[in-house]
Amino acid sequence: MNRPSCLLVALLLPACGAEVITAAPLAPAAPVAPEEPLAGCVAPRADGAVLAWVGGADVHALDARGALRTLDAAESADDDAVTQLEASDDGFLAVARHRRTTPPGARITYALLGPEGGARWRREQTVTYTASPFRSTMSLRNLMVSSGGVVVANHAAFDTTSRPAVEWLAPDGTSRWLDGANATRGADERGRVLVRRSADAAGDLSAWDPRRDVVEALPAHEGAQQEAFALGPYTVSYTLGPAGASIVSRRGGRVDRIALPFATTDGSQFLATRDEGWMLLGQRAGDGAVVRVDLARGRADEITVRYPPGLRAVGLYGGPVLDADGALLAVLRDDDWARLYRSEDGARWTPIGRPVSGTLGVMVSSRAGTYVIHAHSELYGGESWPDTVRDEPDGLRGSSLQVVRPETGRERVVHTGDDTRFSAVREGVAVASTGRCAAWAELAGDASTLHVVNLAAGGELRVALPRRDFGRQLVWFRARGAGSALLGRGRGGE
Repeated sequence: MNRPSCLLVALLLPACGAEVITAAPLAPAAPVAPEEPLAGCVAPRADGAVLAWVGGADVHALDARGALRTLDAAESADDDAVTQLEASDDGFLAVARHRRTTPPGARITYALLGPEGGARWRREQTVTYTASPFRSTMSLRNLMVSSGGVVVANHAAFDTTSRPAVEWLAPDGTSRWLDGANATRGADERGRVLVRRSADAAGDLSAWDPRRDVVEALPAHEGAQQEAFALGPYTVSYTLGPAGASIVSRRGGRVDRIALPFATTDGSQFLATRDEGWMLLGQRAGDGAVVRVDLARGRADEITVRYPPGLRAVGLYGGPVLDADGALLAVLRDDDWARLYRSEDGARWTPIGRPVSGTLGVMVSSRAGTYVIHAHSELYGGESWPDTVRDEPDGLRGSSLQVVRPETGRERVVHTGDDTRFSAVREGVAVASTGRCAAWAELAGDASTLHVVNLAAGGELRVALPRRDFGRQLVWFRARGAGSALLGRGRGGE
């Protein structure tokens, strides 16, 4: 049971304009039908797979019934581990492998795996390096895969300066190149790729149409552009004009100019962004006011943030940030305990998960209504705690990792203890795009165990994996519109 502390009970009545709302009790997980342990997690691919991961240099998958299969095997056991695994909204996988070679160099292979199973195409790249001064031939940096199996790859060579290039690959393997550019996201609904042809973060963004081999600069708008970037399906420009600061948002043929209540961009910063189309801005020297921008509706709302009496923000930055629905998230603490809170309006706050204490910091990620709360002492933070704290029946002392879905009243404490033990949970927790299920791999000696929790129907599936290097880069096959954000990070996501 997730019981509110004595402090929270005392705060149920509004005070100083802020209010704490009692969280609903969390129910214990109930068994699910053994023949469908992953029912409702995500829609399976054509081959039945719902979750993929890396094991050694191979790509493996779990289907909706909990059965394992190998999706793509390396040519030899000597290949280095997969360096990247990316999934599209409709079940395509892009995979890259890297092997060091002699003399100094590398062999990079990358491929597109279809949703029905099997490779649609494969590419190979031989990279050579020289020292004093350092030089390299063209080398794959990262892959992005979009619906329909369109892959965009960033490459770079180095000879005194970096020489970037973007490669576009159709589902049949047809390839187009654009020199001197970096792609900031994969192909959009119109088949265009957003590229940056300047090293300046606020520099020129252009739309490249690989099929027509045409590069078009984005239309200019009144005012000086301060920053431009991709945010999910949107292209966003932060501009300053005669009427003040504004956000210009583009998606497909739609363009919105959203006025901000800033006379100048000086001192303002992005506090958080979400790929679902949310932004949170504020002034470094502000008075508690933040501006929440909803790109889907083309509007900006000013919110005054008031934390409940006796509570203060945790972390070097201190929040708040946003969840997938645009609600404010903040980790708040008193002298003894900290907890995640959520607010729609900045004044009424609802606790999520269990109280934590005794760690340097707390990191939070969220996806589609599911929250992962990691109290840690192995990363960064500056929190200090008394040696003796008041009793908290559900409190977690020391490093812990919680997965909580308030909608269904279910939680899972992945680990509680010290950071040495927590490191056995490889790469944290992967949450499905629906938010209904979560997965992680836990090391145990020379093997590992894959855990999959069904936060909607209840229950947990555990799968024994044969080696320690199995269970890396967990990827759920996802639905459109999914996204995540990490508390304390700026633009970006998961």
